[in-house]
Amino acid sequence: MGQYIYGINPVLLAIQANRVKKVFVSDTFNNKNVLNTIKKAGITIEFLRKERINSLSSNRKNQGILAEAFDYKTLSIEDFINKNKNKETSVLIILDNLEDPHNLGAILRICDAFNIDGVMFKKNNQVGITPSVIKVSTGAINFVDCVEVTNLTQAIKKLKEEGYWIYASDMDGSENYFDVDYANKICLVIGSEGFGISHLVKENCDFVIKIPMSGHVNSLNASNACSIIVSDIYRKKLLKSS
Repeated sequence: MGQYIYGINPVLLAIQANRVKKVFVSDTFNNKNVLNTIKKAGITIEFLRKERINSLSSNRKNQGILAEAFDYKTLSIEDFINKNKNKETSVLIILDNLEDPHNLGAILRICDAFNIDGVMFKKNNQVGITPSVIKVSTGAINFVDCVEVTNLTQAIKKLKEEGYWIYASDMDGSENYFDVDYANKICLVIGSEGFGISHLVKENCDFVIKIPMSGHVNSLNASNACSIIVSDIYRKKLLKSS
């Protein structure tokens, strides 16, 4: 059994990415455009009682539609390096101990929006690819490479050997993110919601940058911080290429 994807947009984008085996819809589902799209893709539709759809999606908001999809395949660090080694510019987001699936899903959306090459995270002790992450990503997970490693520090060392420069986002950073002249090949490290970036990972970063804030709250959640810095990286890449 593959993974379940629920919600209209995530299901349609998974179909577009050729990842869907079968679609289940509630017996009250009446969106003809969606049904026609599924039929045109040659995918079997099975109608189930609403209660069964809710049960299969663990009672999460599903809009009456659920798809059984092929398992998402993650890349190894070697796969990622080989895939991007001939690019002049490359950007990878590294997540350190992230636990909130909504943050990971949102970060995948950010990466798709700004054409980021991939997101890297540990196999253990942090959130991975779950149905909630898939749903929150609203289909972006179909288009962003996910790199799964056992040891972030070792992976960072391999990336450095391939010419990547490592930038950590931390409230105690010495340089404001908008003052940074980013290298062509970079990794942006985003820490966990409660503990930030671990000491050993930060020790292996080339730069520690910060988002200056003047309000009453002294920190942002992971996806908010990621979106601010990634948009600046994207803007500067556009300026360099113009």
